[in-house]
Amino acid sequence: MNILYWAPNCGSGIEQIGFVYLFLLKSLGHTIDFTNTQSMNIHKKELKDLVHSNKYDYVIFNEATENIFERTDYKNYPKDKVFNICHSSISVPTNVTALSLNYSYHMRTSQSFPITYPLAYPFLYKRLSKKSFYERKYKMAFIGRYHFTKFHKDVEAFLIENNITMDYSVVSNNYEGNIPSTIQFNNLNVDEIYDLLLDTQYLLLPSTTECLSLVVGEAQVCGCIPIVLETEMLEHDQFSLSHKCFDIASFNQAIQTVYKGKLLVDVDSSSIRHSQPWHIERVRKQLSLLFGAEQKPGYISLLSSNGLLDSMNELVLKNAEIITKTKL
Repeated sequence: MNILYWAPNCGSGIEQIGFVYLFLLKSLGHTIDFTNTQSMNIHKKELKDLVHSNKYDYVIFNEATENIFERTDYKNYPKDKVFNICHSSISVPTNVTALSLNYSYHMRTSQSFPITYPLAYPFLYKRLSKKSFYERKYKMAFIGRYHFTKFHKDVEAFLIENNITMDYSVVSNNYEGNIPSTIQFNNLNVDEIYDLLLDTQYLLLPSTTECLSLVVGEAQVCGCIPIVLETEMLEHDQFSLSHKCFDIASFNQAIQTVYKGKLLVDVDSSSIRHSQPWHIERVRKQLSLLFGAEQKPGYISLLSSNGLLDSMNELVLKNAEIITKTKL
């Protein structure tokens, strides 16, 4: 199949997920034209012309916004050929097929009524050797962008005021300040992060801006219990191992419980049920059922002309290559 594939170059989990599905489609033998332009003017002309051409069997957007649908004339999209991979609460035109990374959440928050299919993400992409919970070296950690939207200031203040220090943090941004962790890593790849998570009991995620949090899924398949700041929309409901806190006070109380050495969740974190849905071969088969498979090598063409290609984040690109064992 010939596929036009658009994804944002935001440098976050959204971009990484986009690359992972791009490479899995390549592994299924598809020929794919890739664009990640963020230009409004190019969306309105070059990208729109490609979407409406007869060149492609399918058009796949990765977390397209309402503005992009408007700019590319969604009302006249070719029938049954346009898909959108959905991360956050969806507002997708009804003539676009939504591929949901968080199905029950999207059923609660959808602002329109497109056909919506669940689509898994391959958190389990390699064989994992899990230690028992009590043999793990690290008690408490943080992984992500260190920013007040991702690590709530009131949680940070609680740690500092009570002289509680996380064992480590893995930070994906330049941060000038003192993170309350004993060790600070920067920009580790996904294999290195999994090595840490397999040796960690609890992951702190006091974030106020999550839809699908990559690191929560990564922690769960490694048997590390994520402590998450949850909302009434239950963004993390699909992650059964996560300990959900609905306000800052209960989140800080969970930290205190962990710090005192008490068990926060009475569960077997090594149970296969916590990783069973996320196997990469399951995901590959989902994509093959949706888009078919070809008995030939796949190919990705970067649409570098006419401003259709912006820069790509090297770390998330490398992570996707590690996860899929496929090169761009």
